[in-house]
Amino acid sequence: MNFARVHSLLRALRSRRSSIAHIRCVYDNLGDILVADAIHEMLTGANMFSCTLSKGIRVLDRTIGIQRAFKYSCLGGGTLILAPYGVGWLEAVTYFAERTTPLCTFGTGVIDPVFRAHIASLNPQCFQIDSQTTDLWSECLSRFRYISVRGCESKRVLSEMGLERVEIIGDPALYYSRDSISPKQRGKRIGINVSRTSDFWGNSQEHVAAEFHSILKSLHQHGWKVTLFPTEAVDAELARAICKNGLSAIEICDVYCRPADYMARVAEQDVFLGTKLHSVISAFCSYTPAIMVGYQPKCYDFMKTMGFERFFVRSDQVDAEQVISLIGEMYADIETIQKEQHAACQAFRTKQLAFAAKVLASIGISPDEKS
Repeated sequence: MNFARVHSLLRALRSRRSSIAHIRCVYDNLGDILVADAIHEMLTGANMFSCTLSKGIRVLDRTIGIQRAFKYSCLGGGTLILAPYGVGWLEAVTYFAERTTPLCTFGTGVIDPVFRAHIASLNPQCFQIDSQTTDLWSECLSRFRYISVRGCESKRVLSEMGLERVEIIGDPALYYSRDSISPKQRGKRIGINVSRTSDFWGNSQEHVAAEFHSILKSLHQHGWKVTLFPTEAVDAELARAICKNGLSAIEICDVYCRPADYMARVAEQDVFLGTKLHSVISAFCSYTPAIMVGYQPKCYDFMKTMGFERFFVRSDQVDAEQVISLIGEMYADIETIQKEQHAACQAFRTKQLAFAAKVLASIGISPDEKS
C-alpha cells in the first residue's frame, strides 16, 4: 500500500467508530474517479478508505484483522453487482461482508445477465452469470443495511432475483450537477466521446468507430467545432488516430483524470454525443443536451432512468444519418432539453443526499458532524 493509503488506514484505526471500507473500481478513468469522489463527499463525516481485495488488505487481515480497522463496508457505484467469481467484486464484497458490518450499496449498477449471455454467444470465452452467482449476490446483498442502485433497469434485475428492498438513487456522479442552467451560446460546438473498448452489443466496436468517423466528417463539413472527450487512455489513443485520419482540425480534451476540468470543458459545448457512460453523465451535470450511443445495458439504464430514452441509440444499431438528425433536433431545442435535464438531475441529487444522510445517521453521524 502506498503512503496515502497507509495514512488513511491509520486514520481509520484511530476512528473505527465510523470507519468504512469502500469497495470500488480504482482504475484511472473518468467514471471511476467521478463516482468515488462523489460518494466520499456525500459520506463526509465517515472515515472512508477505498478498498479492493488486494495483497495489502489480506496482509492487514492476517496481522491485526480487518475488523480492527473497519467497522463497516460499502459497495460503491460502478457496474459491479452480479460480477461472478474470477471477474471481480463478488470476492471483495463477500470478504468484507464477513468481517465488517455491511452498510450500503451506493448507486451501484447491476450487470444484465441477458447481455452477458448475448456477449458469451458471440465470444464463448467471456463470462456469463449463472444461478450460483445470482444466489451468492442475493445472499450477500441481503446483509446490507441499505441497497441503492443506479437506475430502474438495475432494480428490475435485482427484483427478478427476489430482492425488493432496493432504492433507485441515480448514478453517484449526479452529485456534481450544477445548481442552475447556464444558457448555451449556440456556436455550433459539439463534444464527442467515442470508444471501442470493452464488450459492445453485437461486437459493434468497429461499426461504432466507423459511424462516428462519418459523423465527425459531416459535422466538420457543416461548420461544427468538434472537441473529442476521451474518458481513459485507450479512448485518447483512438481520438489521436481519428485526428490523424484527415480530421486534424478537431480538438482533443485529454483531461479525464481531472473530472472538474473535464466537466468544465463539457459545459462549454452546445451539445454532446457520447459512447462511454460518464462522458454523457458529465454533460447532464452541466445541462449540456446529450445523445448516448450506448454500448451496454448500463447506458440504457441511465438514460431510461433520467427520462431521456429518445436520445438513446444502441451501439449495434447506430447510423450516422440518424445521429446527425438527432443532433439537429437537439440543437434546435436546447433550452427545453436543458430544463428537462435540470429537473431530472436535481431530483436525483436530492435523493442521493437524503440517502447519504440516512446512512450516516444510522452509524451515529449527525448533520453537524458531517459539515
